[in-house]
Amino acid sequence: MEQFIVKFDYNIENITKAIAEVDDMDLSNFEQVKEKHAFFVKIRTTIKGQEKKMVDEANAFRKSVFSKRDEYLELSVPVEEKLKDILDKEKERLEIEARKELLPEKKEKLSKLKIEQPSDEEVLQLNPEQWVEFYELKLSEHQLALDAEENKRKEDEQRKDREAQIAKDADEKARIDEKEKADAKIRALELEKEQARQAKLADEVRLQSEADAKKKDEEALAKTKEYNKFLSENSHNEKTDILKNEGSEVKLYRLVATFTK
Repeated sequence: MEQFIVKFDYNIENITKAIAEVDDMDLSNFEQVKEKHAFFVKIRTTIKGQEKKMVDEANAFRKSVFSKRDEYLELSVPVEEKLKDILDKEKERLEIEARKELLPEKKEKLSKLKIEQPSDEEVLQLNPEQWVEFYELKLSEHQLALDAEENKRKEDEQRKDREAQIAKDADEKARIDEKEKADAKIRALELEKEQARQAKLADEVRLQSEADAKKKDEEALAKTKEYNKFLSENSHNEKTDILKNEGSEVKLYRLVATFTK
């Protein structure tokens, strides 16, 4: 970049010298100010003009560099990539050979996990970092499988417990139903016996009541006959006789005569 700077007609020394002259000049002298202003305008326009020329030259050089670069790289890069591919494949082969020594150990670790087991080729393709990530992933799958088995075991136990409880409840209900049926049958028989007893008792009470009523009627009739006989034997006269109940006795009083005072 320095070689382009030195091609300017004005260098740093010229510009700093002109600036020092401005600092020392009488700025109230407008003729001098006008002259210096024109000088600095010339510096700017000259540098800008030279800048464009140098930029154009630089762009042309840049394009030339890119063109040559592409020309050379079109020849060299394919060979480079071919050789790199050979080296990469050999490096990969050596790495896989080295990984084969660890394959039994890795396969044994994987065999202990409840996962779909990968092939040998899949394991050999993993570099150390990829193997760690792969194993951690499979370990997570293994844990998920264990959790699923545990959840299923618990669900099976709970289902069996529910089924056992349902069967137990059904047996208990059947026993209760059977007992209720037996108790209901006993109650029905007892009720039937009680109804028969009550009916018999009611018949006995009715018959006794009828017998008592009949006896009472007969006794009342007998008493009435005796009473009528009593009245007849004593020549009862309703106009002159007085009947008076005293306890269980009926006394007959008769008016013998009446005296007027």
